[in-house]
Amino acid sequence: MATDKRRFLVIIKIIALVIWLLYLLVFNGGFRDYLPYYSYSDAYEKTNLKIQGGIALIGGSNLIDGLSAKMIHDNTRKCKNFGISSELGGFKNYCYWLDDRVKANFVVYSPLLIWNENLDNLVRENQLDKVIPAIPIATQLWSVFAFSEVKKFRFDSFGDRIDYHCDSLFETFTLNETDFCNSNPLIVSELLNRVIKLKKITKAKIVFVRVPPIYVENRKLELYRGIMNKRVNALKEAGIIIIGNTIVSSDKSLFCDPFHPSKKGRDYFSRELKVCLQKNNAL
Repeated sequence: MATDKRRFLVIIKIIALVIWLLYLLVFNGGFRDYLPYYSYSDAYEKTNLKIQGGIALIGGSNLIDGLSAKMIHDNTRKCKNFGISSELGGFKNYCYWLDDRVKANFVVYSPLLIWNENLDNLVRENQLDKVIPAIPIATQLWSVFAFSEVKKFRFDSFGDRIDYHCDSLFETFTLNETDFCNSNPLIVSELLNRVIKLKKITKAKIVFVRVPPIYVENRKLELYRGIMNKRVNALKEAGIIIIGNTIVSSDKSLFCDPFHPSKKGRDYFSRELKVCLQKNNAL
């Protein structure tokens, strides 16, 4: 009896291992686009969004909330918003998602990474190399049944968010100046690698990097603007083309929280970016 029980447990373990290995094979074999990412439902809302030529807006939730492709779009150059929450859980995943959707003349990349004080998360990501999915298998399986109940953003044909809801809580953004400045070489190197990758997969003539505007208290405005300008200068020295005007703002009406603009902010920053693109002959 004990021998049969041990044999049964061994069989169960082997079956579990085989299922897990098959899952990893599927995830890394070109089928991940069809897996139900419970945390990134906006990627599925934008499944059919594509562009050939024109301007592609690329970034995370700050881009979803903070820019309108429809406002930038004009008769000379079309524009679409490919922003995905958290950049689909990792830049490698995001590039995979973008690869067969974006072939643009120009790219505007708006990475929240540019405000990071360190690369801890990226180091762990690179070590795993995304062999193991960032989203647990249990969550993926559950989302097969629960996906219809997931609260989704709604998007128009330009990829712009349709509805806005700002939370009542508004936490203060703080930055460690020493850590931020010390991490400049690592952040610059990572962003340069990302620009090269985006240029390769999108075939863009130019990849512009935009500093996502954030809200800070008025007393910290000049301090944060100053330390970000040092990073921006380092990015420019590395050959990265920076676009945009507003880096930090103390106008609370433009934001839902320190990193996510309100609808008013989106309109303001979109008009600002359009003028910058016109000056750079992208429009």
